[in-house]
Amino acid sequence: MAVSGDIAAALGGVTGALSGAVGAGGTISSTVGAVTSSASGASGVGGSIARTVSAVTSSAIGTVGQSFLFVPNIINQYLVEATYWNDDDGSEVTEYLANHDVTFDPSDTAPSQEYEGRVTAALQIRREMYSDGAIGGASLPSYGSIEIVVDDLLRDSGRLAAWRAGRWDGRSLRVLMGPEGAAYSDHVVLLNGTATGAPSGGIGGLSLPIADLQALLDKPVQTVTYPGTGGFDGGADLKDKVRPDVLGTVRAAVPVPVDTANGWYDLSYSGLSVVYDVYDGGVRIPPTASNPPEPGKVYTDLAAGRIRVATAPVYGLAVDCVGAAASGSSVAATICEWIITDRLGIDISRLDASAFAAFGAAASSAVGMYLTETTTALQVLDYLVPSVGGYYSSTRRGLLTVGRLREPAATSATDPTIALVIDDQDIEPGSLKVEPVPSPPYRWEIGYARNWTGQVNASQLDQQFISTDRRSFMLSEYRVEASVQATTQARNLLSKPLRSDTAIDQRADAAAEALRRRDLFGVPRVKVTLQMQTQPFALELNDEVWLDSEINGINRSLVIIGLDESARTSSVSLTLWG
Repeated sequence: MAVSGDIAAALGGVTGALSGAVGAGGTISSTVGAVTSSASGASGVGGSIARTVSAVTSSAIGTVGQSFLFVPNIINQYLVEATYWNDDDGSEVTEYLANHDVTFDPSDTAPSQEYEGRVTAALQIRREMYSDGAIGGASLPSYGSIEIVVDDLLRDSGRLAAWRAGRWDGRSLRVLMGPEGAAYSDHVVLLNGTATGAPSGGIGGLSLPIADLQALLDKPVQTVTYPGTGGFDGGADLKDKVRPDVLGTVRAAVPVPVDTANGWYDLSYSGLSVVYDVYDGGVRIPPTASNPPEPGKVYTDLAAGRIRVATAPVYGLAVDCVGAAASGSSVAATICEWIITDRLGIDISRLDASAFAAFGAAASSAVGMYLTETTTALQVLDYLVPSVGGYYSSTRRGLLTVGRLREPAATSATDPTIALVIDDQDIEPGSLKVEPVPSPPYRWEIGYARNWTGQVNASQLDQQFISTDRRSFMLSEYRVEASVQATTQARNLLSKPLRSDTAIDQRADAAAEALRRRDLFGVPRVKVTLQMQTQPFALELNDEVWLDSEINGINRSLVIIGLDESARTSSVSLTLWG
């Protein structure tokens, strides 16, 4: 998935630019696939992994909780909890499956729950801060499948027919992993996602298609449309079109003419927090508290999210305003959390609350987006999150998370921020590759204060009364702030400027973001890929590891920007950066 914008050069060997446009990356693409497995545990972990984690015997698992993740030679079991809608009795049914028969004790947190041994494939999970090999690529949900055994018992009981007829799409699906014989509470969530359709297959087996939480984000955030019956319901020209909405701070938003006979224009279905200015042809219209407004003035109804003008505009209206959505916030993390929980109805417990809070504190620049057509939550996140240098993904606990690529901070292998120490004994022979990044940009350009009218020509502006500053603003889609590193241009002769158009509103915030990216990516960096045998599903993106490879002459901290974890082979492939 995409790390904030145009950082292709920064992560090395990755093409693409960090685009601020809708649909540009910002998510972490987590590819969840199915691999045939009997759920065997790790065949062993390397020396430094064992050294960094206290030894735990399998008999102690019940008391140490999830520390089994770094323990070698543990045989794991996989639990699947899949839900579908049964039309026959109008109820939701949950199926409890596993890679072998499992029954928990009556005193367990899942008392006497039985899991039927029908799962023949465990998970392989791939997570990256970019998708399709390109920084700024489209953020796509991750898809895979659960493989299930079919036998006479399943057919004769009628369950197979019920499964085929069931409505699985969008229903909850969880995959958990834990040591064989462990308590339910000692299992960790590998996937907290959804099924994308009914099981398919033949006589011997079925395949249940699955996706992670990101699949639930691929839904419209605004579904309320105009009936087209007149007045505030719009005329025939607006029938079945979605009502506009303002998220955060937007500039030069073109309102929708909903009842022009009475001078009414819609801006935001969720209401408005502030209207700074209303313009006609770039010339400000004075506000008034009177409704109807006096000639030459404009009245604002914040709660309804609309404005009313006394006379029809000569050139065209454009409004600078702040939406009431997310309690009037213009912070990307707050807006995205509101979209997910309020508009999509996803329970807040499925979000990594601490990560959203940290991201909001670290990336507090005012941003905004004007929605005038059907827009999904994925598109909103893909525009707002990369604009402030962020990414989003699902954690191994199945929570939707957000974050920012950061510079490695640890100065020694014993630093408490280090999640794992890796040395040559841990690495699969011949798998480690070191790639220096290409020449970093010498000039980082940030497009900000987006003109939501779009670039106009001079004939659409009131040339007699428009101010010089407003005219300049309306003739460009973005204003630009840049940060230049002269030494980079002198040392890296192939270095080029790099521009990222964002949702950032203020010049000072754009300047700070340009400087942050310059300092983060304007120094020599490396990208390292390697494979190791260990318990999978124990690390997270943006975790910091210490790589001590005497063979390759590396002894430093690096940040995880890519993970490919296999339950079948008990192996992990890492992409590291620093």
